[in-house]
Amino acid sequence: MLRYLLPLPFEDASFDFVHQRLLMFAVPQLYWQPLVNELARVTGPNGWVELVEVNPFLKNSGPATGRVVDLIVQFSRQRTLDPDIAQHIDPFLRAAGLKHVEMMTREIPVGKWGEQPGVMALRDIVTIVQAMKPLVTVQMQMSSKAFDALVKEMEQEVEQYHTTVTFHIAYGRRK
Repeated sequence: MLRYLLPLPFEDASFDFVHQRLLMFAVPQLYWQPLVNELARVTGPNGWVELVEVNPFLKNSGPATGRVVDLIVQFSRQRTLDPDIAQHIDPFLRAAGLKHVEMMTREIPVGKWGEQPGVMALRDIVTIVQAMKPLVTVQMQMSSKAFDALVKEMEQEVEQYHTTVTFHIAYGRRK
């Protein structure tokens, strides 16, 4: 059975703060609401639930970066994952009965041009892309060598185009 279908191994109202992040490539669209409902269940009165997801559609991207993103997005949609979920996480909190729901975005530089945060963001993005490589290359019928070359080109492009990635942060309070 899939882990996101199982109840969390905690009693109701066990925590004051529950944080979930970066599961957009792990949780099919159909299971987001039950998952957030479960997060709300284990959150105590006046406690907070926070969701953080990234928008895979990088801003100021070059052609290789756009192609990498397109491959990941196509693969995701074929797996019933919603690559747009980051922009729509706040309604899940409301539907779970949370109050004072707010959503904000933070744009993070990608690459050395963005100093330490940019270097870290690029490393994270490349790590995620490489982790998805075996599945994406098979499903999208692309050679491993061609994929690696595209990723290498993407790493260079982010410097030239000053690419950024947008994080969406939503939170709500349990009454």
